[in-house]
Amino acid sequence: MYKVLIVEDVDIVREDIKHIIDWKRHGLTVVGDAKNGERGMALYRKHQPDIVITDIKMPVMTGLEMIRKIRETDAGVQFILLTAFEEFEYAKTAMALDVYSYILKHELDEDSLLRELDKQKRLLDERAHIGRIGKFDVIKSHLLAGQEPPEPYALLSQGCRGFLLLAESRGKDIPVHHTALYDKLREQLEARALACAFEYIDCSPGAHLLFLKDPPSASEAKKDALLRSFAGEYQGLLQQYGVETAVAAMPCRDEPACIREAFHALQALNRQKLFRRGSCFFCGEPPAAPAAAREEVQGLLRTVQEGIRELDRTLLEAAVPRLFTEALPESGSVALLEDCVRELHHAISTRNEKREVAGLDGPLDNAMACMRSGDATGISDSFLEAIRLLDMAIGPRYSKRIHAAIRYIDQHYGEDVTLQNLADRLDLSTIYISQLFKREVGTTFSVYLTRVRVEKAVQLLQSGRYKVYEVSAMVGYQSIQYFSKVFKKETGKTPGDYYRR
Repeated sequence: MYKVLIVEDVDIVREDIKHIIDWKRHGLTVVGDAKNGERGMALYRKHQPDIVITDIKMPVMTGLEMIRKIRETDAGVQFILLTAFEEFEYAKTAMALDVYSYILKHELDEDSLLRELDKQKRLLDERAHIGRIGKFDVIKSHLLAGQEPPEPYALLSQGCRGFLLLAESRGKDIPVHHTALYDKLREQLEARALACAFEYIDCSPGAHLLFLKDPPSASEAKKDALLRSFAGEYQGLLQQYGVETAVAAMPCRDEPACIREAFHALQALNRQKLFRRGSCFFCGEPPAAPAAAREEVQGLLRTVQEGIRELDRTLLEAAVPRLFTEALPESGSVALLEDCVRELHHAISTRNEKREVAGLDGPLDNAMACMRSGDATGISDSFLEAIRLLDMAIGPRYSKRIHAAIRYIDQHYGEDVTLQNLADRLDLSTIYISQLFKREVGTTFSVYLTRVRVEKAVQLLQSGRYKVYEVSAMVGYQSIQYFSKVFKKETGKTPGDYYRR
């Protein structure tokens, strides 16, 4: 709570200020009140308040004289001036003393007082936050380099054992100051009867480093339960502000070399959040990718790279989401995901060559940002947007009608799609749409439909999720024999050759 001192020579005004608001409810406490500046100075020295509400004109010592004396030794205390119209020139003088908050006495009420107090609280919060960051930036840089800090650092006690936790928020910074956040966390833990000794040593936005001390003489099971309860309370508190958080934990001693080693391990561990939505918790070594999952990812990556070279949007719009939102999460390998992102970034940049497609850098940069922030779906969407821009700039030029026809086929290939129902949908004759399709796409409607169906069938068979007869029906063939015949004619292989058991 911030401490407030009231200095006002009119008794009734002073009493009104003391009782006009619920100070505790707003994170404030009144430490004293005085009738003049001299008495105000004495109370200031005794209580060291954060905010002083003072009249300008007072007997013995004026408010401005008191402010000037306080400013000689304390540049951080905040002042709110009480002034009348005829005293407004004095308020201008106060600006030279770094005082910019005032209330006209005839307008003094709960709202006006709270408005000015909130301004001062925000300034105090920011100064405390910046001061802590400045101090801990120095400490953190030494700790994470495995060096002794140049001054004692505010962990619990050097050499004690516990857990180092790295908490990374998703997509946005925490909308409250860290000091207030951790005060609230301590209150919340006390209310849950969780005796947790902890300290935080990193105040950078969106990434917080904490040290949780082991309770004395606790079993491993109790330590683990405490760790998970602490992480859950912390994440639950942040969710109240709409912030999802990934928390990784490692056993650690409060020693520089151990903190550095644990910190780098936590960074690697927390990258697993790429495969999880919402708040998540990690403890232990990242799992190794199964060989089969790795092979599937590498096969899909080659398919996507080929699709980029050929600029085949039909293939890419299916394969890119499959790669990033299904195959890679199934593999559980962050390293593999990062390799795929870099490979596709390079493939799209190379395909662009020197054309400098307008706006292409945006989605490519966003794909890299999504990789760092832990958004696998965002990676997929960013690459699809880059592919769309590339296709629009250097891909085949189709009329609006053929674009609509291709889009209809891509969406309905599993249905009974005929040239007649396509013509009806586009309000054209079958002869005209057939000629237009041949002229712009370079092939007939039926050949293009078959190609799309077979490409979709290959993807479904390689997934290993469906039987051959199921895939046949899914891509629009009721006869499995006819499907197999068409499939082998297009690919040179049978459906069974592609089926991954």
